[in-house]
Amino acid sequence: MKRFKWSVENILKNLLRIFLFVLPWQTILITRESFLNGVKWEYGTLGFYATEILLWLIFFVFIAWVLKHKNFNIKISNLKLSKDRIFLFFILLFVLWSFASILWSFDKDLALQQSLHIMEALVLFLMIFIGPLNIRQLGYWFVLGSVPVILLAISQFVFQTTWDFKWLGLSEHTAWLPGASIVASDSIGRLLRSYGSFSHPNIMGGYMAMVFLWSIILFSMRVFGNRYGYLFQYILSTLIITGLFLNFSRAALGVSVFCILILMLYSFYNKKGFFSSFSCAYIVLLFVSFVIVFLPILETRFSVSSQAEIVSVTERSSSIVESWEIFQDNKWIGVGIGNYTLASYQKDPTRPGWEYQPVHNIPLLIVSEIGIIGFSLLMLVILSCLIFLHGSAERMKKRKDWLINNMSFVFMSVLLLFFYITLALFDHYLFSSYIGLLMTGLYSGLSCRYILNNVHR
Repeated sequence: MKRFKWSVENILKNLLRIFLFVLPWQTILITRESFLNGVKWEYGTLGFYATEILLWLIFFVFIAWVLKHKNFNIKISNLKLSKDRIFLFFILLFVLWSFASILWSFDKDLALQQSLHIMEALVLFLMIFIGPLNIRQLGYWFVLGSVPVILLAISQFVFQTTWDFKWLGLSEHTAWLPGASIVASDSIGRLLRSYGSFSHPNIMGGYMAMVFLWSIILFSMRVFGNRYGYLFQYILSTLIITGLFLNFSRAALGVSVFCILILMLYSFYNKKGFFSSFSCAYIVLLFVSFVIVFLPILETRFSVSSQAEIVSVTERSSSIVESWEIFQDNKWIGVGIGNYTLASYQKDPTRPGWEYQPVHNIPLLIVSEIGIIGFSLLMLVILSCLIFLHGSAERMKKRKDWLINNMSFVFMSVLLLFFYITLALFDHYLFSSYIGLLMTGLYSGLSCRYILNNVHR
């Protein structure tokens, strides 16, 4: 066994591993609870997460690592525009605009917290993107961190209840009590959807969908290469697909099915590698088996014939109309970051408190909260990132036609982008919640790191 060497880089690596493993757990110190019409206003709660404190600790170590390993001999003559600097400049502008929206927000404390969470997501992105852990290590610890969550989700589905435990950020939900997220119909009764360690099954669904995608990428990179590694791979695949199904998130299951179909088509085209191996066939067969086993529940979720599903779809449709009205009233600067639900309440204060939720569409939510200006800045961040990655790829390949000669790289890049956009179009948690923003930062960092990893190969 190698003796641990106390260096800034090793400390940073181990702290990042711990953070990726404990990321799903929602331990929080609540500093303010708010209520709308007598119901707890979830999106108005203020507090500090345990992982938030760990993240800032890692960030300070990261700064020390950067100062030690990077050359910061900056001269005026060297201050030229470059693609990476333009990318970082637009990131800074977007963060500053989020903080600026505090000035016109209804609830300035809430806007400050949400702005800090956005900054933390971008900090995590940078640490994943340029930090000392390679893509194999990052993906491994991210996927491994899902195992305790999956085991908890399985127990929740078996016993049809979740358990209250504040030290892990868990709340109690029971299938037969109002307020729980369920699948219900005359044929199957009331079934509790697994929450895992999250506040809602849809958040667990998005997390598990990301874990599912990155587990396939890890397997394709042969992270588990020896005899016992392959056995662990099969066990891990089984657990991940189980966790993906037990929350019964339509968006998560839908985008996962699409990824499997696209990867199967790619395997026929490529005719080599993981996508044409027995391991890939095992994942596909296991996924199909779960579809067959849970078919009655899936039919209820996707047919929109039960009362619970009709109410869900109706609420989502009406929230889209409402978001457009809120946007029309505040086109350029928005209502303030994190203040969408409060704007909804002020527009119509007569509704039940639990109805005040962010619109289930991230582009509409962003443009409503930070306006056309903020949304445009975010688009510039994404565009400058793509231009930076393209420039890095061209520089490494040293030819202009590298896209044509690297179709697998192009394929995975498009797949990773489409995957996130699909989740973003059907729910709000990836932008409206602390854990969702961290998932966004982590996923973006992993994707960019993987793209550059493919370029270097």
